[in-house]
Amino acid sequence: MQKTPYGVIAAVVTPLNEDESIDLESLERLVEWVLQGGARGLFVGGSIGEGAALRDRERTRLARETVRLV
Repeated sequence: MQKTPYGVIAAVVTPLNEDESIDLESLERLVEWVLQGGARGLFVGGSIGEGAALRDRERTRLARETVRLV
């Protein structure tokens, strides 16, 4: 059964460390904060343009970690 998205789907930034790797601790805090604020979904990995700068491996890691957190 297909579900239609509804409510707020928040575009979130990708928190990065100084070496441009994903800051997983900050990502976890950000996801929790946005969902506690009432968002029904998250749009990650490019909503503000960082997606083009991430390597495929990092984009995949970002998606997997976000899914794990929700």
